Amino acid sequence: ISSALVDAWTVAFSPDSKHIATGSHLGKVNIFGVESGKKEYSLDTRGKFILSIAYSPDGKYLASGAIDGIINIFDIATGKLLHTLEGGRAVRKGCWETLFLCESFCTGL
Repeated sequence: ISSALVDAWTVAFSPDSKHIATGSHLGKVNIFGVESGKKEYSLDTRGKFILSIAYSPDGKYLASGAIDGIINIFDIATGKLLHTLEGGRAVRKGCWETLFLCESFCTGL
């Protein structure tokens, strides 16, 4: 990642270590290439301050948890927002631990 300022409040490496996802206070998840250090694309959560992000164990999905209690699940290959879950409490950590207690849930996406 370049030496320019990056709005990153939470960070997660993809399971294949090729990408870094960052969560911003503006409700964006930015995906950077590890080798290039450049932003490749952004996911718009249409939400608020992102406090937690995590890749699914297989790297196909990314979950973001926001200060307003909303969890968004994205398909990494398409960037499409698949699900929005409203929990009512700020999601500070453990998106996947909270959502995906078993891998069968992931196959249902």
